[in-house]
This record gives sequence, C-alpha cells and structure tokens, in this order.
Amino acid sequence: MRVAEGHTSLRGRRIGLFTPYDLVPGGGERYLLAMAATLQRLGRVELLAPERYSSLRVDQLARDLGLTLEEALPVTRVDPGAAPYHLFVAMGNEAVPPMRGLGQRNLFVCQFPFPADPRVVSERRTFTGGYQSTVVYSEFARGALTEARKRLALPPADITILYPPCRVPDVPPAERSHDGVVRIVSVGRFFTGGHAKRHDLLIRAFRELVREAPPAGRGYELHLVGSASARWGSRAYLDTLHESARGLPVTTHVNATIGAVQHLLESSDLYWHAAGLGTSVTRFPERMEHFGISVVEAMGAGCVPVVFRGGGPLEIVEEGRTGYLFGSVRELLAATRQHSSIVREDPGQAMAWRLAAWAAAQRFSDPAFAERLTALVGSLGL
Repeated sequence: MRVAEGHTSLRGRRIGLFTPYDLVPGGGERYLLAMAATLQRLGRVELLAPERYSSLRVDQLARDLGLTLEEALPVTRVDPGAAPYHLFVAMGNEAVPPMRGLGQRNLFVCQFPFPADPRVVSERRTFTGGYQSTVVYSEFARGALTEARKRLALPPADITILYPPCRVPDVPPAERSHDGVVRIVSVGRFFTGGHAKRHDLLIRAFRELVREAPPAGRGYELHLVGSASARWGSRAYLDTLHESARGLPVTTHVNATIGAVQHLLESSDLYWHAAGLGTSVTRFPERMEHFGISVVEAMGAGCVPVVFRGGGPLEIVEEGRTGYLFGSVRELLAATRQHSSIVREDPGQAMAWRLAAWAAAQRFSDPAFAERLTALVGSLGL
C-alpha cells in the first residue's frame, strides 16, 4: 500500500467536497463527513451536493453516523464559474470522476469502479487529468480500478488506499458471561441485486445449523441488522426473508440506532458476512464487499468475524487469529461449529479471540483515518 507522508496547513483556505448522491445514512456518507470533520481543522469546508440541505440536517446526519463536526457545514450547489477551491474532493462510483476538478489541487474518491454507460465514460474521460490523486477504500478496490482504467484505455493514475473510518472503541471488550446460546449477527442494507449482502443464503445456512443444534438451552440465534428503504424494494425483500426464516430463531432489526447495533455486536459471539458468496470474484468484482466497515465495527465490539473469502474483508481478517474465512456454505457452517465449541467450552480462549479481533480493528479507527487523510493532503503540495 502506498502511504502518503507529509503535513499541510490549509487554515483560511477553501475546501470543497462534492457528492453526486443523496445524503442518507451509509458508509459513503460517513466517509465523506469524516473527511469534512478532519479537513475542518485545516480550512473552511463546504459540501457540494445535487440538492440543497440545511446545515442542521447535515449536522444531524453526522451525529447519526457517530461523527462530530467542529462547525456548521454549509451545503451549496456546484458553481463551475466560482473561484477555485484550494482543495477539491469529488466522490464517485465509476472509474472516471463525476465532474472536472474545481480546485488548485483535486482528489477523486472512487468508492468502486462500477460498470458505467460508455457514454458517461466518454463524457468524463477528460476530467481524469485534472485530479492529482485518486483514493480507494482497499487494495481490492485499487486492483479493480487499475483493471478498469486499462480496459477503458485511461492513462495510469496515482492511486492511494485510504481505508474507511470505522467506529472502533478504544477500550477492549469486556469478558461476557455465556448462557450456552451462540448469538450470530450480520449487518447490511436490506436490498437485492448488485452488491447484495446475501441474507437469503445466511438464513439457508442457519436453518441447517439449527437442525443439528445441541440440546435446548445450547442452541443458536441469528440477528439480521440493516437499513431499509422503499426505493430499494426493501419491504418485499424483508417479506421474503421473514417467510424463509419461519420457525427459526431469527430476528430482523430494521433501521436500528447506532446504540442498538453496538449492543447487539457486543452481546454476540460471531459475525457473519456473506457479500459475494455464490458470485465470481473475477467476473463480478463489484458484487464483492469493497472494504467491510461493518466487519471492522463487529471486531471492534469483540464479535469474531466469519466472512466470505473475497473482496475487502481479506485485508481485515486474519484466518485463525482474528476470525475465519469461508468460500461456501459448508465452510461457513464448519467455522461456526468450531468457534461455537470454543465459546461453550473454553471461555478463556473465547476471550482471547475477542481481544485479538478488537486489537486488529484499531488500525481502521476514526483517529487512524484522520491521520492518514492529513498526510495525504500534505503530499499534494498545498
């Protein structure tokens, strides 16, 4: 991974952050607002968005995402004719930036190079030369972007990995008492298609796990946590999940608060994550988990991860030390059975796993992100 070095001071200078997306609670929005919170220490930050939002709404969104802005963040429409920013940051979901750079120095945050309409790529091709650096979420995303740029005959780019900021407690998890019931949790938006979290496969695996469960009082629970929206078709999808989980100890937690999610993670033993399961990594890299914020946050709470062997989570979980990797439902169940035995029979070893997961999550914390971002900005020569 290329690590940016240096330091800068943008005090008194204008910094613009552009997003072409609606401001709703999510990983991309938390990334952008965490950038804003860090950059406010260096200059005056403005948020540019397709729609007008009040500063109060943005501040509340930041709080909902566990962030604190140092001052009100003004939101404006894009004005190509305005005086240039000293630093301009644009976020997008394609291999090319969503607009031309509006700063003396420009930074493109490519969340992931999703397949794009050729006409869109053609229209934006010339934008790329105006950006001094491109940021991605993981080594996996950098590889995908490099391949996409080659395929589109774009010139080589300076690509830096800036891992997303994650809510990670700075104190280790407490040792928790156990009643013999192994609690499993999974966090991810409730929707189908594309970058789906494969709740359907998790329920199918859980049904098999419960079928062979030990005597009463030493069974399993599955908690599915995630945001839902009418525009994602979440209601119909949730109805399908509820039907497939009929008769099972499965609970869905829809649009839960940060506090409720944190409590679930702290009180659970295992974290299941299956984005990408059943999909070819080489043919459809966009369907993999591009990083895995929820995986890190689960680990930070002392919840041991069992994650699909593909995409960003491979950079987070160390097999056999901080969690487990799987490539099939069979392997998912084998890892779950193995760790369930540890939880039930060896509390000391179970606690050692919890502490190892928490320690590994520290390198993706909010402070670690702020330090890396500050160094990156310094490397741009401002």
